[in-house]
Amino acid sequence: MTSSNLNQNRVITPERASVILPTIISSLFALIIIFVFVIPKYVKSNKVNSELKEFLRKKEELPKLKLQYKIISEKLKKLNDRKEKIIYLVTGKTNLETLLERIEYIGNKNNIEILSLSPKSITSYVPLKKDAEETSPLIIDPLLAEGVKKYTFKLDFESNFNDTLSFLRELEFQESVILFRDLKLKLKDNEENISSEYSRKYLLEVSMEIIVYGKNINNKKQI
Repeated sequence: MTSSNLNQNRVITPERASVILPTIISSLFALIIIFVFVIPKYVKSNKVNSELKEFLRKKEELPKLKLQYKIISEKLKKLNDRKEKIIYLVTGKTNLETLLERIEYIGNKNNIEILSLSPKSITSYVPLKKDAEETSPLIIDPLLAEGVKKYTFKLDFESNFNDTLSFLRELEFQESVILFRDLKLKLKDNEENISSEYSRKYLLEVSMEIIVYGKNINNKKQI
């Protein structure tokens, strides 16, 4: 086999290599440029387009969101106004000190001799979770709501039956809600319980708890 035949059987000849190698190098260089510059630019461009579309979507929804915000704000204002009215119906606007003075005044007007009027407890509103409300053994006070405190006082006094009734009736018609609990009556100097056979002129010893509700204001006793 001659040298000319060997040159013809070679796959890569110097002539072919002079054409193929620059092509391969150019292709590799083009691929590097694509991966390093073109693809990141394309990805970034797509990201910018996506952000632009999202921005335009939010811009179109902005009037609707403003309208929804306005509606929610109006509903919230109505709920707050309703809450304030409910609190006012329960607590009134008389402060605690004035109310206690009012109780003493009503007592004097109805010939009540108040022996003692002392605080027993103060209960604040504590919200319960839905699950806790279903399983809790505690009795929930329906008048004790957010923004309200419950004040319990121990009241002992002496009076006759008619004046005691007048005193309790007048307390019921006060601006603030006033509740009575654990009312105990007995004739003075007599351990027997009072009954209808006793005359209404007899002097009674009365022991009871008074419950009033006040606004929950820090450092203030406000009813």
